[in-house]
Amino acid sequence: MHARRERVLILFASLFVVGNAMLPLLGISKVFGISSIVANTGIELEHMLLLPIGAPGFPIALLAANQIGELYGRRYRSLVVVMLVIWGGALGLAYATDQLPDYTNHTSNAFGAAVAFVACGLLACVVQMFAFAWITVRWLRHILAALLGVTAGWGVFFLAARGLKIATEPEITGITLAGVGYTWLVMFIATPFALLVSRWLAVYLRVELRQRVKVDYAAADSSPAFARRDSW
Repeated sequence: MHARRERVLILFASLFVVGNAMLPLLGISKVFGISSIVANTGIELEHMLLLPIGAPGFPIALLAANQIGELYGRRYRSLVVVMLVIWGGALGLAYATDQLPDYTNHTSNAFGAAVAFVACGLLACVVQMFAFAWITVRWLRHILAALLGVTAGWGVFFLAARGLKIATEPEITGITLAGVGYTWLVMFIATPFALLVSRWLAVYLRVELRQRVKVDYAAADSSPAFARRDSW
């Protein structure tokens, strides 16, 4: 049973790491215009929506984080610390890339975008983590924690991107709006399924869903007592 729990944790941790690492590693090396998709719904836009290539995996990372928080409690905090190390490596790689000219003797400008995206991912994860811990209603914490995290993350991206001048003002606005809209839309659609998955996994892994309970150390054995834990 312990091995089963660890395998599921590794799966969600991998989704969390890959989804968050895509943001600074891919940055805004390529952006996709999605204004036409929104315009087809009848909504008039003032800015062109530009979805960066690194953004599609971001909501998957946040959904995986919710599952880890629901099933494994405090281990989400440890995963955020690990993610900090990975983000540090991504920043170092982006900086080194900017210093090395290509075959045409041109250099890139990836470091500024990487800093803005790391700030976005870090704040989104931290806000989501604390909101998830504080909200006691299960379905509400999955939705509201995600909403707060996504809004805070892309908000700090906008401020950092403007300060670092990684693109023009309209482009930064378009990237921010597209990022917020896409991330929140995916999470809003996927959250009901995620709630069903976490309930099924609780049975499969024989754990309780996240709640504030005291650990009965006297009754606990040497195996991980996931079902009797103070999750946060």
